[in-house]
Amino acid sequence: MRKFSGMLMLIWLTFLPFSATAAESIEERCAPQSDNIWLEVSTNQRMLYVNCSLGDGTAQTIGEYPIAVPKAGYRTKPGWHRILNMLQDVPLVNSRGQLIPPGPGNPLGKYVLEFYQNTDGSYQAIHGNSMAGSADNDPENIQQPVTHGCIRMLNRDIRVLIHWVKEGTRVRVD
Repeated sequence: MRKFSGMLMLIWLTFLPFSATAAESIEERCAPQSDNIWLEVSTNQRMLYVNCSLGDGTAQTIGEYPIAVPKAGYRTKPGWHRILNMLQDVPLVNSRGQLIPPGPGNPLGKYVLEFYQNTDGSYQAIHGNSMAGSADNDPENIQQPVTHGCIRMLNRDIRVLIHWVKEGTRVRVD
């Protein structure tokens, strides 16, 4: 899950607006899963940004993804957090107490990045979406207010994101 292709990094670096000498230091500084990588969740813009701290008080956005955000009556805990757990193929107990096993009908998708533990022991997380496309969990609802507090991404986007982050990666929610 955490393997990253050197070829993808090389392709990514060719698009950065830096000189060859600077690109070498940027490559080291902004390597996937480095401590300089952090996530910014903008619930207002309904976007998730992957950022890299450049060490001089500035940051470079190296990825951006549309997200679904909480619907009326729900919210994502604002502030700074850290990814607590990186999970794959997680079963879900829904609000009706039904167990939904991992697979195409699971609203969490394949990957779950838990970043905040609620007082009831549940987590807020960044996760994929159901491939079955239930009403609220349909991929068409990305960038809509449809979640119960989590941040939902397209499955293809979270598959990329998991290579950039690790447990402990900082997450800022507005």
